Amino acid sequence: MYQWKEKRSSKTTTGLGGKKTTRTTYSYIKVWEDSLIDSGSFKNRSYVNPAVMEFGDSTFMAETIDIGSYKLPDELRGRITWDTQLTEITKANVTKASIRSRVASDQNGELFIPKVMPAEGAGVSSGAGTNGGIGRRRMQTADGTVNESNTATASLSPSGGSSSEVAAPMIEGTTNNPPTLRPTADVTAPAVSSLSYPQIGDQRVSWSYAPETTVTIVGVQNGNTLKAFVSKTGDGGDVLLFKRGNYTVGAMFDEAEASNAATTWILRFVGYAVMTLGLYLVFRPIEVFADIIPCVGSIIGCGIIFMAAVLSAVLSLLTISIAWLAARPKIGGIVLAVSLIVVGGCAFGYKKIRGQKEED
Repeated sequence: MYQWKEKRSSKTTTGLGGKKTTRTTYSYIKVWEDSLIDSGSFKNRSYVNPAVMEFGDSTFMAETIDIGSYKLPDELRGRITWDTQLTEITKANVTKASIRSRVASDQNGELFIPKVMPAEGAGVSSGAGTNGGIGRRRMQTADGTVNESNTATASLSPSGGSSSEVAAPMIEGTTNNPPTLRPTADVTAPAVSSLSYPQIGDQRVSWSYAPETTVTIVGVQNGNTLKAFVSKTGDGGDVLLFKRGNYTVGAMFDEAEASNAATTWILRFVGYAVMTLGLYLVFRPIEVFADIIPCVGSIIGCGIIFMAAVLSAVLSLLTISIAWLAARPKIGGIVLAVSLIVVGGCAFGYKKIRGQKEED
């Protein structure tokens, strides 16, 4: 749906005495978004989005999915992610007349449907600047520039009328069932938008499906389906591998091991980052105190960040080595020994440098 989106940019400045002032600038742009943007949280309430999306997202899945002579396990249904958009859908496929009359254009299976405009009591909006069907269109860009151009359409605004539910349109000529579409009001007024010049509340509707394909699953047979493999000791977790395409068992396990290794390193870096942030926050009062003198606080802040990063690296290495001692003692012992040597070398070097300064 075409909606207003709020963008924020903040800038913090430090004044005399260490006082910090944050200035936030709000800007508003028009964007196509799959989910509803709540304009009630906007700083400027004059930018209003519709309260609901007339045509929301819906997903439909078959009760059973066959893989050869087996049934796809339920826990693997959510991993079917190779959706392909239906490109053969056109305006003529929409069988519900009240919806079909609203479709302004269709391209590559995507229908452009302007916002509902009730006919009862409708009048020409004074804000649109229309007169006899001829008016001016105002377009505001992201930088706040307002462009005006003549248009030959009138913008209608409701001054009355009632809301009624319209039955769902069905799509002909396809092998799957489309989502149920239920407008919030009956439509008899003509559309005033176009895909080139959309208005707030207009929507683009499309359908996609998961085509038949070849998949590879590694698991344990359980009747006419498959389940995860669990070792007798329970170590190693559950094993139920799934991937689109034709792969060997060795290739599936190699990819799973590579994925686990990547996840492990990501978690290590996240732990390192969190530890660095924690140490920085512990010593940050020193930076705040130094902000009394301009520029000094920023210099000390950079030093604190560097110190926190170095300490976190050492502590993270120690933490990882201790964890390795429980999983693989030999590797853990080597990593721990290297960690202690690095820490000891740093401490010895610091002590030696400090002693030389005292002698001088």
